[in-house]
Amino acid sequence: MAWSYRKRIKIAPGISINLSKSGISTSIGPKGAKVTVGPKGTYLHTGIPGTGIYSRQKIGSPSSSSKPSYAAGLLDTGSSASRSRSSYTEGFGVDMNMDRKGNLTFSFTDSLGYPITDDATIQRLIRKTKSLPIYKEKLAEVTRMTYEEVNADTEAFTDLFKKTPALKTESEVNMALSRVSQKHYTPLPFTEEAPDKNEIERQLQSEAEEKIRHFFWWKNKPERAKYVEEKLPVVYDQQVAEWESRRDDFNAEQAREKKFKDAEYFHEYLEEKKPLEAYLSRDVDVILDALKTESANLNEDLPGDSGMAFYFDFQYGALYVSMDLPEVEEIPNDKAVYLPSGNVSFKQKTMKEIQLDYVKCICGLAFYVAGRLFNVNSAIDYIQINGFTQRINKANGVADDDYVYSVFFDREAFSLLGMKYIDPLEALREFPSRIKASATGVLSTILPFAIPGENDKNRGIFPQKEGKKRPIIEPVNVAPKKVDVEDAGVPVVENADRIAALYMPSVTDAQPKRSLPIEDLGQTTYLNNLGIRQEKEGKIDEAIETYEQNVKIGYPAHHAYKRLMVLYSKKHDKENELRITKLAVVKFPEELEYKKHLEKLTGTQPETKYPTTRVVFEGREVLGDVFESVIRNRVPEFDFYQSSTGERVQNDFLSFKRSLEPVYKIQQHFRSVLDAAEKFESEGEMEKACYNYEQLLFEKYYMPAPFDRLIKIYSKAHLRIAEKEVLIASIEHFKALKESRRKYVEQLADKYGAQAFLAQRISEGKKISYFNGVFELYNPFAIIEEWEKRLSKIDS
Repeated sequence: MAWSYRKRIKIAPGISINLSKSGISTSIGPKGAKVTVGPKGTYLHTGIPGTGIYSRQKIGSPSSSSKPSYAAGLLDTGSSASRSRSSYTEGFGVDMNMDRKGNLTFSFTDSLGYPITDDATIQRLIRKTKSLPIYKEKLAEVTRMTYEEVNADTEAFTDLFKKTPALKTESEVNMALSRVSQKHYTPLPFTEEAPDKNEIERQLQSEAEEKIRHFFWWKNKPERAKYVEEKLPVVYDQQVAEWESRRDDFNAEQAREKKFKDAEYFHEYLEEKKPLEAYLSRDVDVILDALKTESANLNEDLPGDSGMAFYFDFQYGALYVSMDLPEVEEIPNDKAVYLPSGNVSFKQKTMKEIQLDYVKCICGLAFYVAGRLFNVNSAIDYIQINGFTQRINKANGVADDDYVYSVFFDREAFSLLGMKYIDPLEALREFPSRIKASATGVLSTILPFAIPGENDKNRGIFPQKEGKKRPIIEPVNVAPKKVDVEDAGVPVVENADRIAALYMPSVTDAQPKRSLPIEDLGQTTYLNNLGIRQEKEGKIDEAIETYEQNVKIGYPAHHAYKRLMVLYSKKHDKENELRITKLAVVKFPEELEYKKHLEKLTGTQPETKYPTTRVVFEGREVLGDVFESVIRNRVPEFDFYQSSTGERVQNDFLSFKRSLEPVYKIQQHFRSVLDAAEKFESEGEMEKACYNYEQLLFEKYYMPAPFDRLIKIYSKAHLRIAEKEVLIASIEHFKALKESRRKYVEQLADKYGAQAFLAQRISEGKKISYFNGVFELYNPFAIIEEWEKRLSKIDS
């Protein structure tokens, strides 16, 4: 900051009077060329306004009693001793700076910007500055800025967990993917008008009148006419040719621009899709490449000297991370605090404060890293992080890698955290973890959860910042030195193939008992069953109280919220119905049912925007046919319950489910398109919803509900032709699907001698499914009859 202290009084254009401690001076002249007359002499000021370039030249001397200017003293080659205290006579500039310990320093410049170095003058200017009314305001500003700077250095370590990203969901990513579109460059039109023959003729006529002027005036008209007649075709053809050349050059340039821009847009389109498709991919190589990229980014983003390596187990969706943590010495050791008086105190942290900051830092680091890595791919359901730091082994004086915590996150529980409000250490202990931190922040060495060994083909370690130590994943049966097994809190899992072993309640016996999500689920289930029984017995008030207890537990189960909404509605208790609905919207942000109900209660339904024509969908692969083929060729045949168990059960299904990855991908795709359509409907964007429904129609989705929605939307939009076209297409699709499935199950019935069973099911209009309803083999699609009736009404 720079402060100036002087008074200038303008008495006329180009004339002003300057007041200062040295006396009165007068300036005459415009900007850039002023003459100043005062007690110190006469000076000529010249310069270029607005550029900062100027010159000051003395052109007259003051009276013998006048003192030399301070600026002159600065320019004098003599010693500083010749510069008297009284030489300060003009305005000055001041900069105030405060170091990290709160020490305030001043630096001054004179009116010409030269630094003031005379100690006596500086002390006098300091006193002068502190006496000014604005001083306290500026001091408070400098103090605040220093306070924020000092504490920001610590917060970069301790508050990183607050930047943990919210976990993505497949439906969100699919919706984002459906909205990605490739832009195309539209060439600019050539706007220059073609030459006008009549205008050219008028110009030639004017030209002829100027050039042809005979003494015998009667010759002017015929010669001018002849001039125009001869010139007109030549000039016109020439201007047309030039215009066509400019037009062709412009269009060619626009064609080149379109080619260049379209290539650029296509690259942007691919880049925008790439992370979204990578998140949904089930290709191991794609997942590993995405993990490699994110790990490299994290190694750059993490504070201090930290880095990581990882191993990914695709079978269980488990990611194992070995993380080299920052060292405690990297935590800033100074702090700033506001005192009750309003002043700021700058001081050194105690060792306890530094250690507690370090614990908060490394625990918060686990959440931040896990959040970033969960968002790499939806197949990552679990993340285990083993954090280690380097400590000197007092036995040999060599730095060893000591593990100080090991934590196992599951995606579902992680996604429920209110990340900005957690205490990192306490939140880490809510998950299966091993950490021993004292009340003063001292961390003891622990034995981490085991992780797979070095030889797995999916393991990847990536380059890290120069100078960083590369973390090494320990083999399963190798533990770090100096392990206090009793302090570890959890017995060693020698075989990491079973993730569920980490969730056994018995493994936390050596730690304080804490509430895990699995315990909340058990309590939630018990209370829901109690509430159902109370409702059946007519004890509505008791049921409401029971369901309210479930809401307080916070486990993400729908039943209590839905029943409370119904029961409060029946009691005409709008206040509580609204409260529960708002809680449900927060707890289940992806469920449109609650959002719609909230809009109904608050009267904030969005305006519905219906399409004006049938929405066009550009076709892709017909995934419905692929789905039917996979079900018939990869799933064991339906044996009409003739297996030894009477009916194939879920456990049998699990034995071959990995061969059905194509089925899961297709089902996931259809689900994401449906979710997007439902969301668009809830927002009143019917045209966008129709686009998704039209996509399902083209891809031959195997359930009729979205097609029925599409028909009804077109009906409400009064698009009779579109409604009819979709009706015809839907009827044809499901008739063909019904017939194809019927023939398939007839073949199976002939093979297993179950013709009577099949005939009975078909005559009763019932479905045929197996593996506890996981797969549907036959569906009568009763809705076909409703569609046919609707179509006949349109035709009539």
